[in-house]
Amino acid sequence: KIQQNFTLECGCILTSDQSRLSISDKCNLSLKDMKVIHRLAEPLRCLWKTIGRELSPCFNENDLNDISQRYYLSDGNHECAYQLLREWYIREPYQANIRCLLTRMKLPFDLIEIIHNDVVRTFLSS
Repeated sequence: KIQQNFTLECGCILTSDQSRLSISDKCNLSLKDMKVIHRLAEPLRCLWKTIGRELSPCFNENDLNDISQRYYLSDGNHECAYQLLREWYIREPYQANIRCLLTRMKLPFDLIEIIHNDVVRTFLSS
C-alpha cells in the first residue's frame, strides 16, 4: 500500500499511516458548535455506528440502537451521525474535538482529507 502524507500550512500532517497523523492546535475544533457537528455529520453519515463503537465506553450498543430507532427511519444516516456527535459533546465535552475524531477513529484517508479540507478550513475561515 502506498503511503500518502501531506504536511499542510496550518501544521497538520494528514497521512494514511494513523500513527503519524497529526492535527495542529490551530485546527483542533471543538464540537460545541452545532454548525460544525452538522457539517461533520455528512461525511460521517455511513460510519456513525462504527464511530459510536470506537467511542466506547462513552456509547454502548443500547445507545446506538436508541439513536437508530429514534432517527434512522424518519431522517436517515445523516441525522444519526449528527445526534451521535452531539451526544458525544454532551457526554465528553473535553474529548469531543476534531483531533480525537481524526486520530482515534481510524477513518479512511479520503475521509480525513474531506473533513480537514471541507469542515475544518470552512470553520477556521469564518
